[in-house]
Amino acid sequence: MSLTAANVDELLRGYVPRVLAAAGHFRDEIPDYFDVASGRWHVNGFWTEGFWPGLMWNLYSYYGDARLADEARRTTRLVAKMKADTDDHDRGFLFLPSCVREHEITGDAAMLPPALAAARQLANRFVPSGNFISAHGPLDGPGAGFAILDTVMNLRLLFWAARHGGETTMADIAVRAARTMAREHMRPNGSSCQVLWFDLATGRVVRREAVMAVSVDSCWARAQAWGVHGFAQVYQETRDEEFGTAARRMAEYFLARVPADGVVFHDLDDPAAPAVPRDTSAQAIAAGGLLTLAATGTAAAERERWFGAAERLLTPLVERYIVRSSAGALPPRGLLGQGCKSLRKNQGINSELIFGDYHFVDALVRWRRGFG
Repeated sequence: MSLTAANVDELLRGYVPRVLAAAGHFRDEIPDYFDVASGRWHVNGFWTEGFWPGLMWNLYSYYGDARLADEARRTTRLVAKMKADTDDHDRGFLFLPSCVREHEITGDAAMLPPALAAARQLANRFVPSGNFISAHGPLDGPGAGFAILDTVMNLRLLFWAARHGGETTMADIAVRAARTMAREHMRPNGSSCQVLWFDLATGRVVRREAVMAVSVDSCWARAQAWGVHGFAQVYQETRDEEFGTAARRMAEYFLARVPADGVVFHDLDDPAAPAVPRDTSAQAIAAGGLLTLAATGTAAAERERWFGAAERLLTPLVERYIVRSSAGALPPRGLLGQGCKSLRKNQGINSELIFGDYHFVDALVRWRRGFG
């Protein structure tokens, strides 16, 4: 299957009954990743639950099937209830695809209160001494200085909240945190280090760490993809060229590390490649960021360049990494194969990942709609 409008329409249309059947199968559990080794789904993945209703909302926005809206609405409320008291940086991953997406698509304001509460929780994790957002754990605990680049994807929740009844200071927090990430997580060559530790008293970075990457000097593909996509979103929100430059530099590094056969490895600099897993989820996430760069381009040539780069990333995914399955197959299967949730933790390797499917569908729908 090639990347054409007709083929993408056919692909997404065929995925709808599979998603509806999966929704009936999972009910009050949230799919995380399909473990191909065991043939079973891992469910309730802590930070990934919002992508399941988000996937249904995206398909509904494209096809208008009321059954998708019903399941997305039900699951959005499930996520909002499950995650109301979770206090970490993942608030955006959880509440943007679910509660915020519902409001964006339907205009229903019912889920605004939990989304605004999540945004306030995220803003409260901001550490002024270092202008960063603490990722996990108590702010008075030993892990308070732990910061990760993934957080850049959660900043849109703060911009959104500042426009929808939240404190306007939340947008300022998002900008300040993004500046720190652009300066500290991104290296001079455009690659990234996912994990930093800050000294809370001085606000300075005291060490860098490899949690998901092969080494502290390599570049974990999904963190790089979060950076491409997240900085493009911050640029879209602010039109501050610092963030546009960060997104473009990180995109160039990502694109330069795509191997000849078209799909990135789990770490862009893993010396053991090609004898290591791919990560199609990182590629789908990066493609979405490139589409945002295309949408925010100020000249036709720039827009076409980034749109073409997104097509370069999406094409091999459509051609070779689609998981074929029937609506009635049990267990249900995801759409995009060969994702890698965590090689270091031996989780979701060569697997279908719910956030990979979400970002893949999101990118395909946006690709079909062009530069908008």
